[in-house]
Amino acid sequence: METRAGMQRSDVKKKGVPHSPAPTKALSRRRRPEGMSLEEWQRALRKEFGRKAAFRFRNLGSNPVFSEFRVTNPEKGTSYKVSIRGRDPWDNTCTCPDFAVNTLGTCKHIEFVLGRLEKRRGGRKALEEGFRPPFPEILLRPGARREIVLRPGAESSSAFLRYARRHFDEKGRLKASSFSSFDGVLEKLRKLDGTLRVGEGVLSHVARVRDQARLAERIDRAFPKGPSAGAFRALLGIRLYPYQRKGAL
Repeated sequence: METRAGMQRSDVKKKGVPHSPAPTKALSRRRRPEGMSLEEWQRALRKEFGRKAAFRFRNLGSNPVFSEFRVTNPEKGTSYKVSIRGRDPWDNTCTCPDFAVNTLGTCKHIEFVLGRLEKRRGGRKALEEGFRPPFPEILLRPGARREIVLRPGAESSSAFLRYARRHFDEKGRLKASSFSSFDGVLEKLRKLDGTLRVGEGVLSHVARVRDQARLAERIDRAFPKGPSAGAFRALLGIRLYPYQRKGAL
């Protein structure tokens, strides 16, 4: 004769009532799992850590999802600003050192905020649809190759868009020829749309690119023949190999 407990277990099987999923095994921090690229592994590690972190965060803007958030680690006392614009790599930015150098397009602070937002009503759907700001933005996209990117606003005028196309390519990236005139470009864009926002790091990156270009011009003038220039003999008391002269330049 079947017991009541046995009947209940039988009913569960018949009705297909789902069981609690088994806990997911944590990713190894030392060994990359098979089938995952190095970037996928590192992104997954940051996502795993961020979703479990005991950080605190505060919305610095008015939009409940697409906004700037102050993320604080109460244990270490560190605090960084996270900007959320979507759920994919490079959609979002963070002011932490890891995000600045990891070339992954995410970090544990971004993943922490995304995890919290996805749990809110309508948060997951909003992130899937992506950010459509009423105002235009110029942002620094970090990575192995840092880029200045323009995101037009949903209400940007045709005049604003026409002028922007002269200095930004079809993917919104600032053209190499426009770095030298960026101050003027920015001034004109602000006149066409006073709501334009410029993200952190944009101006310093533009200045760095221009400084590097000016330095390259000075080197070209000082060493017109490149590594074979005779000026090297006057600089040092020793003779350099060709590869050493090339490396110095």
